[in-house]
Amino acid sequence: MATTQLDHAPTISTAQIRRRFVSIETWCELSGISRRQTYERIAQGKLRAVKDGGKTLIDMETGERYLAERPELKVRPMARQGTSAGLTLESLGLE
Repeated sequence: MATTQLDHAPTISTAQIRRRFVSIETWCELSGISRRQTYERIAQGKLRAVKDGGKTLIDMETGERYLAERPELKVRPMARQGTSAGLTLESLGLE
């Protein structure tokens, strides 16, 4: 009996596929990145996405890599006297 390429293909379960690809909505919830920014990242080649019928799915492998490569947030202390919005710690009830 002849062996075909398909005989050696790895078996991938539906659960594995669901973990690897997520909807845009799920990606936005998990990553905190907006829908618009997500589509921009796809267009820029920073995120990999596939189409399943009319649904766009994000490849979580590339999504996780994208998030890991983002720079860490550096937080500056809030000014004690007025900010550009005219707010102070006192006006916010924080002092």
